[in-house]
Amino acid sequence: MRAEKEKEKLEKKRKETLSIIDESKSEIELMVQRPRADGDALDEATLQKVRLRLAEIEDRAKQSAQLDELGDLSEEADAQGTFSAYFCPKGEILIEGQLTFTLMDWWGIPRSEMDNLRALLLDELKKADPVAARSALSKLLSERNEWDDYKEFYEDMMKLIATRLFVAIVGLLLVAIVSLRYSYLSFPLVICGLLTAGCAGSCTSVILKLPILEASNKENADGYLRRVLSRIAAGTVASLAGCGLLSWNLIPISVQGHTFAEYLNACAGCASAQCTSLSSLILLAVAIMFGFWERALSSFEERIFGKPPSKSGKA
Repeated sequence: MRAEKEKEKLEKKRKETLSIIDESKSEIELMVQRPRADGDALDEATLQKVRLRLAEIEDRAKQSAQLDELGDLSEEADAQGTFSAYFCPKGEILIEGQLTFTLMDWWGIPRSEMDNLRALLLDELKKADPVAARSALSKLLSERNEWDDYKEFYEDMMKLIATRLFVAIVGLLLVAIVSLRYSYLSFPLVICGLLTAGCAGSCTSVILKLPILEASNKENADGYLRRVLSRIAAGTVASLAGCGLLSWNLIPISVQGHTFAEYLNACAGCASAQCTSLSSLILLAVAIMFGFWERALSSFEERIFGKPPSKSGKA
């Protein structure tokens, strides 16, 4: 069974690699077929080298039995595809570059990255020297390929994180509801209910603020999972701390004439009749709210410790 799965995975990767090779071949051949002005000769020697190299990559991909090697062949085929820039007609180099910039803008590549690319390559694309202009176009196509791969990776990562957060929210809410509804049986169930409800609120806050590609960059994405976990942990702790502070009646908040502390004491007692569904729901809602918006604790901190001193040293 395991061998069959590995074989299936290998064949799937092989199919993807061969598809990338075909795309690179197509990109080269379509560029070669474009009409050219007199005096704009095609670099036949380079064209033959690229065709030969792509044929060699394709043969290796068909015979390879290693996933890592197929991945390397995919990257090499992408790199060979950027040689299409050297076969671009002289009068279309700038147009091709502008179209590539437009495509990357449409993908949602961060504006700062696009501004840097334009500052670096746009003037080069405008040069009268076709060798320099084609070199700049090749670099631009290489960046396009890298961002295309990163965009796919980023979307897959965000989808995976969102899916896991959704499952976590549903599971945590179920645990919180059951724990708070039957918290009169044991005091630790109250803590468990508030903790899981706060964690669910924190997960909801994170899932609503998952960044789009335009607001991210390659460096930040690598550590994003760590930041997600830290935000969930901070929201969970903030929720539990907020419930504790609210139970001290520091702020006169009441629901139907009862304070949060009264609802908490009712559900932490030994009598099931005191812990009604309403009491459990209020405890659940408050814990979720603190987890969702942990900065709400700043109002409590000011009541306990006062306002922080200004930089000048004055209160």
